[in-house]
Amino acid sequence: MLILQHPRERRKAIGTARMAHLGLPNSELHCGIEFEYHERVRALVAGAVLLFPGPGTVPPAALRHDTPPVLVVLDGTWSQARALYWSNPFLHALPRVGFVPPRPSEYLIRREPAPHCVSTIEAVAYALGEIEGEAFRFAPLLEPFRQMVAWQCRYDERARAEAVGASGSR
Repeated sequence: MLILQHPRERRKAIGTARMAHLGLPNSELHCGIEFEYHERVRALVAGAVLLFPGPGTVPPAALRHDTPPVLVVLDGTWSQARALYWSNPFLHALPRVGFVPPRPSEYLIRREPAPHCVSTIEAVAYALGEIEGEAFRFAPLLEPFRQMVAWQCRYDERARAEAVGASGSR
């Protein structure tokens, strides 16, 4: 798997591409906007598929083969991901993979633009599970993600409670 990450996303403490990268030993993560002349990225996309919604996408399960293709993932907000896509015309030639997630995103600490949108790590776990026909193998990727979300939600609840307590004591 190849993750192309928008530079602004790299600084996000609650970003999930790094989690996906650390959980998948054969993955590569490259940060930038334009990869047209990036030799390693260009070598990896030969024969790859792009995980990106839109017209002409095929479901991940349609890609099951003896040797699964390299999955290219664009990481960032939706507008950043679109910027990555449009800044790299070579990506337009790749077959596109898209899906409707089986359940809503568990990424409660970031707002998604639509109900069918999910975090990078959720999309990676689902797509790879479908492509390889072994969803159980990729389910463990989501455990650190769920723990991070739960930890952040607890923090937010505590901060709100403290703010209410402080405003009531005036």
